[in-house]
Amino acid sequence: MRYALTLLIAILTLSAAHAVPKSKYTLYYLDKHRNVVAVGFNANAGIVVKSRQLTTGGGYQGYSVSPDGRQVFAWKQISPEDAPFPVFDCFLEKDGKLQGKILGKKLGDEFPTAVWLPGNNYLIVTISEQVEIDSIVYSIKRHRIIYDTEDQLTGFSSDQSYSFVLQDKGDEDNSPSWLRVLDMKTGKTTKVAQVNFGLMGDPVQSVWFGDSHRFAFIDIKGKLYTVGVGHDKSSPIITKTMLTKNGGCAALRYIPGKGIYFTQKIGKTTKIYCSKDLRTLNQTAVLPAARTAQPTFTERDGLVYSSDGKLHVDIKTGYSEEIGMITVNNISGGYVDVGMGRKPNWKNGKQN
Repeated sequence: MRYALTLLIAILTLSAAHAVPKSKYTLYYLDKHRNVVAVGFNANAGIVVKSRQLTTGGGYQGYSVSPDGRQVFAWKQISPEDAPFPVFDCFLEKDGKLQGKILGKKLGDEFPTAVWLPGNNYLIVTISEQVEIDSIVYSIKRHRIIYDTEDQLTGFSSDQSYSFVLQDKGDEDNSPSWLRVLDMKTGKTTKVAQVNFGLMGDPVQSVWFGDSHRFAFIDIKGKLYTVGVGHDKSSPIITKTMLTKNGGCAALRYIPGKGIYFTQKIGKTTKIYCSKDLRTLNQTAVLPAARTAQPTFTERDGLVYSSDGKLHVDIKTGYSEEIGMITVNNISGGYVDVGMGRKPNWKNGKQN
């Protein structure tokens, strides 16, 4: 028994010594065959922890990797490179296996971009078509397009059951728009009210309230309303309540665990209010800063940096669009050559 226990401890010790360490940073890039490859690094950039090829089809010209690192949205241009309006196919691959075309042939004047919602349930693909922006909501689980619109999607409820949609934005800042609610199950929308599009195209007139299906918004007259949303097969059901009798409301934001905050200007006086329950208002002295998403990487001077700036990628050609030797560097001057590729992109976090 003692011999067996000693042998077991020896095996565990040996396994731990040769276990692949978990990486702190993950670098994605297109290799020489235009497949998407993921490489994990530790903080000193001297050790390649793990390398995986995420696609097998090859020939891709652009890509976006899901947060869990298992799925890849990628596209191929099928029209001549000098075509005034490129035509491309969009594909979805998972664990190195092709899931199929997800959008089919699309025409645009710029290449598509993609955003993965948390949980990898939905993929939002944006395609520029001359002066219009085409936003497509694709369900990963149902393998189909839920919603295809030229309007702007501006925020999802925490469980991704609903989203805000700004319709008929107009051509100028602060032009009137229709605020709608999109039901992600049915792809149906319901009009809520007219709102201002927002200064410099930054829609700040509607915020979801925590984990609920309730939200607050400022209408075109500057009044604050609260709304509850319910599911229906034909279109979302909304229940709307006015929270302020006067206009002048602005700078609406939601702070997790604290509620909504906004300012209201009446005459020459501006006051700050908050609500913890979307029913009662309390005056407060400070308007908390709005929270913004932390970028995963930045690009400057031809180098692609991780979000903390500790690692950066250099391509010997000097351009991320052209193929060359990809080199990862740390702040101490250490480096490691990864391989021939293009379009590097960092994601901080553990390698999957």
